[in-house]
Amino acid sequence: MAFNPNYVPWMSLLGIIGLGIGFAIGGGRTDPQGMIPPLYGLLIGSVVGVLVRIALRRRQR
Repeated sequence: MAFNPNYVPWMSLLGIIGLGIGFAIGGGRTDPQGMIPPLYGLLIGSVVGVLVRIALRRRQR
């Protein structure tokens, strides 16, 4: 069975990676001020995931 990138949940996968990177950059704090970088990381990762998904679908047409 060949790998089909259309079946990968890009938004979720890259959102979680962005969340982890933001958490590491924010110093791993769980207070409200320390959770701002993970929030931005999650949002940026999700947007990048959507863009990757769109690019893959356009490339396959």
